[in-house]
Amino acid sequence: MSAQNHSDYIPLSIPDIDGDDEASVMACLRSGEVSTASPWVSRLEAAFSDHLGGGHAVAYCSGTAALKAALEESGACPGRTVLLPTLTYMATVHTVLHTGAQPVFVDTEAPDQLGMGTAAVAERLDALEAAGTPVAAVMIAHLYGLAADAESLAALCTARGIPLIEDAAEALGVRCKGGRPAGSLGQLGVFSLNGNKIITAGGGGVLVTNDEAVAERRRHLQRQARVPGLDQIHDAVGDNTRLTGLAAALGMSQLRRLKSLVERRRAVMKRYRHELEGLTGTRLLDAPTGTEASFWLPVLIVSRDAGASVSARDLAQALEQRGIGARLVFRPAHEQAYLSSHHDGRPLPNAELLHRTGVCLPASASLSESQQQRIVKEIRDLLG
Repeated sequence: MSAQNHSDYIPLSIPDIDGDDEASVMACLRSGEVSTASPWVSRLEAAFSDHLGGGHAVAYCSGTAALKAALEESGACPGRTVLLPTLTYMATVHTVLHTGAQPVFVDTEAPDQLGMGTAAVAERLDALEAAGTPVAAVMIAHLYGLAADAESLAALCTARGIPLIEDAAEALGVRCKGGRPAGSLGQLGVFSLNGNKIITAGGGGVLVTNDEAVAERRRHLQRQARVPGLDQIHDAVGDNTRLTGLAAALGMSQLRRLKSLVERRRAVMKRYRHELEGLTGTRLLDAPTGTEASFWLPVLIVSRDAGASVSARDLAQALEQRGIGARLVFRPAHEQAYLSSHHDGRPLPNAELLHRTGVCLPASASLSESQQQRIVKEIRDLLG
């Protein structure tokens, strides 16, 4: 029997669905406005804009579709490059490749930091400029509910005249230095509404921008670029990537509970800190100074070099065998065999170390204290 078939299996992150969510979905069903043309989609977009303190939001059928749209708006295309972290979920990389642009992988700032460093990005931009290589965008990723250094990178990109895209798929509810929400500092930001995220629409994503023209253009393209009227005129190559009304109804209800859902995940992290403190060779990644984390998935660093009795890989595997969801931190993109031709060979050691030593732990908002005590006991037993 596989680990996930355990009757008491504890998954990494599952949605928290309550009666209000059910009522919202049923109201949409009864209205009959369930399609991509539904007013529920516009309501969700408006609610997202309110959450971010302004700007414009465009709802998509997936976070990946929203990322691709952001890259297209930045001018990513064959012959141009996009700087992005090597440590990220692969959808970030795949969307760059879908545009035909060349990804340029950048290391994380430090062995205990998940985001790209501003100095490293500046160095790569200098090298690309010297080589005469055009840059379409810099794309950062806020990973596992922790903020990347978006403020510094936004200032750098503004000075260079290069668009900044924030992949905030894992960072709804996160605040960067200065208190601004993750996803709101670049020209374009993207959130995910997948089933395992802080809030869910069952799937989907949201593109955010301060440029009204960009938002209107993307909504037009989502409708197969059809011009309003009786003549069935289309004026561009469009697609059908808009979120459905039925999904938006769930997303609306979930977004209303965002504060509570984030607070409950922070409480989970607080218990991990208390219960795992002092374990030899381990530490939990915390929010960078001056930021507020959502702790979508807490990351436990397990280092044999620092005295841990088992490796991160062995710990994650053992937890899965005991019916507890666990995964290693993302494998860096430059270490993926099928992407080897897109990497110039320069070492990116911080991301490699984080993958080898980082274990993601369960943190659903609905995770009970008894479930968490079971997780902690297994970890402490396995680490001696």
